[in-house]
Amino acid sequence: MDIHIESALLAQLLDEHAIVSVTDAAGDITYVNQKFLDISGYSLPELIGQNHRILKSGIHTPVFYQELWDTLLSGKTWQGEVCNRRKNGTLYWVRASVKPVLDAIGLPVQYISIRTDITEIKHAEESARCSQLLIRSVFDAIPDLIFYKDCDGKYLGCNRAFELYFNAPEASIIGKTDFDFVDQQTATSFRKQDELMLVAGAPRSNEEWITYPDGRKVLMEVVKMPYDYGGMQPGVIGVGHDITRRKQQIQAIEESESRWAFAVEGAGDGVWDWDMRTGHMLFSRLYEAMLGYDEHELPQTADAWIKSVHPADLSRVQDTLQKYLAGTFLNYVIELRLQCKEGGYKWVLCRGTVVERDAEGKPVRMIGIHSDISERKQGEQQLELFREMIENTGQPVFLIDVEDGYRLVYVNQAACKHWGASKEELLTWRIPDWDPTFDEERTKAHFVETVGKPGVIMETKHLLKDGRIVPVELFVNARMIAGKSYIFGSFLNISERKKSENSLLFAKESAERANSAKSDFLSSMSHELRTPMNAILGFAQLMEGDAAITEDQRENLQQISRAGWHLLDLINEVLDLARVESGEIKLAFESVDLADMVSECLSLVRPLSLHKRINVVNSVGADTPRMRADYLRLKQVLINLLSNAIKYNVEGGQVRINVSIVDDDKLAIVVRDTGRGMTPEQMAKLFEPFSRFGDTEAVQGTGIGLSISKKLIERMGGEILAESVYGAGSMFSIVLPRADMSDMKLPSKQDVLSLLYIEDDAAQQFLLGKWASKQ
Repeated sequence: MDIHIESALLAQLLDEHAIVSVTDAAGDITYVNQKFLDISGYSLPELIGQNHRILKSGIHTPVFYQELWDTLLSGKTWQGEVCNRRKNGTLYWVRASVKPVLDAIGLPVQYISIRTDITEIKHAEESARCSQLLIRSVFDAIPDLIFYKDCDGKYLGCNRAFELYFNAPEASIIGKTDFDFVDQQTATSFRKQDELMLVAGAPRSNEEWITYPDGRKVLMEVVKMPYDYGGMQPGVIGVGHDITRRKQQIQAIEESESRWAFAVEGAGDGVWDWDMRTGHMLFSRLYEAMLGYDEHELPQTADAWIKSVHPADLSRVQDTLQKYLAGTFLNYVIELRLQCKEGGYKWVLCRGTVVERDAEGKPVRMIGIHSDISERKQGEQQLELFREMIENTGQPVFLIDVEDGYRLVYVNQAACKHWGASKEELLTWRIPDWDPTFDEERTKAHFVETVGKPGVIMETKHLLKDGRIVPVELFVNARMIAGKSYIFGSFLNISERKKSENSLLFAKESAERANSAKSDFLSSMSHELRTPMNAILGFAQLMEGDAAITEDQRENLQQISRAGWHLLDLINEVLDLARVESGEIKLAFESVDLADMVSECLSLVRPLSLHKRINVVNSVGADTPRMRADYLRLKQVLINLLSNAIKYNVEGGQVRINVSIVDDDKLAIVVRDTGRGMTPEQMAKLFEPFSRFGDTEAVQGTGIGLSISKKLIERMGGEILAESVYGAGSMFSIVLPRADMSDMKLPSKQDVLSLLYIEDDAAQQFLLGKWASKQ
């Protein structure tokens, strides 16, 4: 589609948007526009005749430039993004289109380069990656003059460009008014514009010639808008741009219409031309392509354009347009969403200008440019979501500027609540203000050691505003962001957790002391009880062997013996339990021949099995693998399990014993019975001391055996497993490691020993004397 636009209008539009240069075939500069001079920092004499290499940034590879020249020498237009270096050494990015002008034989004789300054977009992208705390860096990097004032016209702050323009630091600008910088007439005008804008509650823009105290006159384009600064009356935020040179350049440019049309489209933006009398709109090829349409596919009417505007943006778009046409706004600039061919929406920056009016001064024609800002908008939305998430999380979050004396540069609401201070107060704090253990040298070393690595968790203490010191668990990261050193992370007040830990530690120590006292008591009492019990049993046995006693007396003595032996068993098992719990039992590990040990255990319980007519089935053969255990203690446990399997079995029942392999490196001795079995409730208390089930009068026992057995097997590095079905029997398994060669013991020579018996108890001495006299 061809768009016929007057050269002057195109020149004006191009110079406001594009950076233009022309070189000869050798790449030497023959022409640049004012935008080129502004952005590069060079004067016209410094550039004319120079090669474009003067702007080389040094960040692109030789391959990049080789591909660029290969494209141009082939007669094609090259498009891409380039980083250049200004005269002062700083870098700036442009989106460039370079087109060769060919002679009659197809050789390049000239190169026309059209660029769009995308430095701010690059800065914005970098800022989004560096988080909201680096917004100030972006703020200062913007070349336009940015400032903000309170409702009384006093400056509250500004960016670096504003400082440089007025040759004054921000600190000296804050608190002053326009009357301190420009002539009284201009300052009065600015103040009136501020008041009108605040009353209207909508942005205003204007262009004015202003005179500075040193006599300089510049044409300044200023856009102002209201903003809320802490719940007070709205203040003013403004962006000023010196357009003196731009205006002068617009008047100087006289180029052909086709060249300027190429310049606009070469910048990658879409052009629109609106005939306001007929409603007809022309769209450039790139405008349609931006929305996914082929050339001439998009309906060329204002109504079609209105339908493409997102419903949520339409009223704002129309309001801005009406205010621009009414003169409230000096420029038509707005961000909006337009519907693409596939149905989705794309964010665009729309800028337009009235270029023709009728005899009565009414606007009849507008032209403008659409720039795709979807990626920028997406980044802004993601950044805003991130800010909202961090600000409202319940976890305190902070950011520290290492190079600014370890000062806090960001805290969220949770951090303010933790320290008991306002955000404004906290942003003046440095690490020593809240960390009583701060050591700068140690912190520097830790930063160097951990920068760029995963975060670390540590415990430290925080000094709060009210003077309290509380323990915290700190998660920190050390990072280099945009060339600066930062520490950021989060923390948690662990005061309650520390109290709980101390309480648990005290309770644990108390329980251990009580358990030790209990074990000492049981051990002592067991020893004290066993001595007189041995005497009772000994004298009962001696009296049973006396032929002079009557049969009735003999039966009484037998009852005394049975009760005594039961009580002695109970004493011995209580003593065993105390020793196991106190860790006094010493274990001697060896390679145990399970076949021999099982056979020995069965011989010991055979009288009990014969008495109850229990059929004992032994499946442990001579080829059974060996087990690593303490022989005597394993034998004690197995006898206990076999005795229980017989005692709690039904009359005429069965007990089966076998050995199975578990996980290749363990063995299990399994004892099954056909007894009454146990309920789930009984199983839950199975290994508790003094727990007995069933007919406790008919079945003798202490209820300690299983508890001791479990602790002994666990001391040997194994476990006892139990399964039971009520009414169908139970199964117990002793699981221990298999023996290896290191567990084998060589047989030792057995010697005949003499016995020396020392006893200080008179009853025991008398008993032993009686026994010895009968031998």
